[in-house]
Amino acid sequence: MALGALKSADAEVRVAAIQAAPLVGDAAVVVPLSELAQGGEQAGVARQALARMGGTGVEAALLKLLSQPPLERQLAVVQVLGERPTTTSTAALLSVAQGTEVRAASAALKVLGRTASVAQTSVLVEVLVKTNAEAVRDSAQSAIVAIAQRTGDRSRAASPLLAAFSSASSSGKAALVAALTEVGGNQALEVIAQATTASDEVVRSAAITSLANAWADTSALPVLLQVAKGAK
Repeated sequence: MALGALKSADAEVRVAAIQAAPLVGDAAVVVPLSELAQGGEQAGVARQALARMGGTGVEAALLKLLSQPPLERQLAVVQVLGERPTTTSTAALLSVAQGTEVRAASAALKVLGRTASVAQTSVLVEVLVKTNAEAVRDSAQSAIVAIAQRTGDRSRAASPLLAAFSSASSSGKAALVAALTEVGGNQALEVIAQATTASDEVVRSAAITSLANAWADTSALPVLLQVAKGAK
């Protein structure tokens, strides 16, 4: 009966069935709810229901859908997992973030900014450095910064960024500079200051621009003054 009500042509009946699903449903209703969560008038209600649903096999069913098309359903499941974080779901989202599907990776990274720990920042740094997709790079940077701010452990959050810097490509170093600028800290400032004199124009420009536009306090001013004195 519950499954039939979820497919009812009557919108009010569908909403009532969706809202009741966390109380009376089990893993069997995950697929039909996830289909409703893809889009349409009941998408938000369906995602909320999936986020609240307990019971044996529910998380396993969601994780299975996370790896299966269509993309819109995968994106909906990403949002649901963000509202019910566990060690297993976070690991699955980290895997999606490392994948080649840009929209899915970006969505997973945004969720991880709210749910991942500082210990998992190294995976996000790897994504930041290696991706060629601007949307993924921006989402990875935002996630790293969000974790640092949420946990208050900026020094630990900066550590994998600093460790990756020397071996990163030109574009990777530019991305790391942008992230380090927002994370902050004395070590980050030291690396960025050195980057302002790099022979690589991309890296040098990223360092100067980041310090001038985004550094949070006045500690970057001596570095910028030095750059100004030496500028052509």
